[in-house]
Amino acid sequence: MTDRELERLLQIAASDVRYPSAADLTDGVLARISAPASQHEVQRRAFLAPATAMLFAALVLSVVLVITASPAGDAIARFFGVEGSRVERLPPAPPGATATPFPNSEGLGANVQPMSLAEAAAAAGFAPGLPSGLGGPREVYLVQYGSQAVVVLRYDRFDLWQAQLQQNASFGKQVPPEGVIQEVSVRGEPATWLTGAPHFVSYILPSGQELRESARTVDKNTLIWRTARAFYRMETDLSLEEALRLAASLP
Repeated sequence: MTDRELERLLQIAASDVRYPSAADLTDGVLARISAPASQHEVQRRAFLAPATAMLFAALVLSVVLVITASPAGDAIARFFGVEGSRVERLPPAPPGATATPFPNSEGLGANVQPMSLAEAAAAAGFAPGLPSGLGGPREVYLVQYGSQAVVVLRYDRFDLWQAQLQQNASFGKQVPPEGVIQEVSVRGEPATWLTGAPHFVSYILPSGQELRESARTVDKNTLIWRTARAFYRMETDLSLEEALRLAASLP
């Protein structure tokens, strides 16, 4: 069960909860607030305020540590890796159950158009970055996710996806238990390397909803990173070292 599904179930359960009626304490509380505080009460509040703030901060820190140390927290913590990317570790299937199949990995998904590099640049609103030393790509595609344009440059050993993501939009990735999620860096900036098993990828709209037609399975190693120019995703059979070298050559 994904975090999104769990959240939906909790919301459904909460809507059925009926709280018991309670006495109306409004008048008593207002009278207590309006009453002038004694000198002793003023001193007590002044003493307790810093201690209460410190206790609250300690509790918040404890919750954060527990969440990020837990299996569920592993997925949550990874949301903070590369801006525009949400990598989630899928839980193993329960004993006797069959894991949910991933979507088909045929092609680049829906709403794909082959075009020239110049046409793709004009449609996307920016000039796609080219890895140094390789020349131009073998094929160029424009993938349209609603109003979001993504350019895909196809080389012999990798596909290079790049986009200037809309605010709050992201690519969600779900990695099975046997997959490897490795935190790396490209020119000192956070990057993520996915390998070891096919993973599921989809486009998440700025509203937070998943665009269903964007769902696809990636059965290659994937390097994810971002620069001031664009968000990048390289799907490849290259090694990590080779992928990082090419990534570092991009603007």
